[in-house]
Amino acid sequence: MKQLKQKFNYSPNYILRDDGYLANIALLYYQEGLNQSEIAKRLGLSRTTILNYLKEGRERGIVDIRVNGETLNSSKIARDLAQKYKLEGVYVAYVGRKAKSDFSLRHTARVAALAL
Repeated sequence: MKQLKQKFNYSPNYILRDDGYLANIALLYYQEGLNQSEIAKRLGLSRTTILNYLKEGRERGIVDIRVNGETLNSSKIARDLAQKYKLEGVYVAYVGRKAKSDFSLRHTARVAALAL
């Protein structure tokens, strides 16, 4: 970091907060599934710093979190079934049209486990 500061006359905070760096941290967290502690260890930072960088990435529009609309539909189906049949705790396992059968089975089993 010291070499970068001397060579480019940037402060370490500027380098660590550039869009590309924040995007890489977000990719490690949201796409690769690493937790904040794992990312912190890999990058030599504190977990709190990683948490702050993820927050900053969302605030600056680098990270855009969306919910799959098909999943929302399954929630609506669950609510409708619960209302129509006066049920409590209805779970719907939506797997999508293109899902492979092993994924469908695992996902359905996971949803069933939640219901137990």
